Amino acid sequence: MSFHSDNETRGLGYMVTVVQQDCPLPTCDGTFDKPDFVISSPNYPLPYDNGRTCTYTVHKYHPSVCRLLMKVIAFDVEEDPHCGSDFLNVGGDRLCGVMTEGQICKLFYSKLALITKALHFEK
Repeated sequence: MSFHSDNETRGLGYMVTVVQQDCPLPTCDGTFDKPDFVISSPNYPLPYDNGRTCTYTVHKYHPSVCRLLMKVIAFDVEEDPHCGSDFLNVGGDRLCGVMTEGQICKLFYSKLALITKALHFEK
C-alpha cells in the first residue's frame, strides 16, 4: 500500500482498519489416469506444510492393469516408528522416514477400479 498527495488541494486525510485474513491452502488432491505420472508433496522440493492431507485417486488407464510400481525419486518424511505423524499411505501401508532413491514399491490392484493414496502431514 502507499499514499500519495500532490502539491495542490488537501483533504482531511483518512484512517482505515486493515485485517489480515488466513486463506485456505490450495488443494493438493489429484486424480491420475495416465500410464505414468509423478506425485509430490506440497511445495516439493521445499518443505511441506503442516496439517495437510492430500488424496490421490488413481484410475486404471486400461483394464489389463493389475498393479502399480512406485519408484522413489526422493522421500524424506518425518520418521516415526508407527508412521503416525507424517506419512504416505499406499494401499493401506504407511510410508515414512527416508527411502532410498530408486527403491520400488509394488501395489497390486484389488477388484476395485481405483485406489486412493493419502499423504498426511500433522501439525
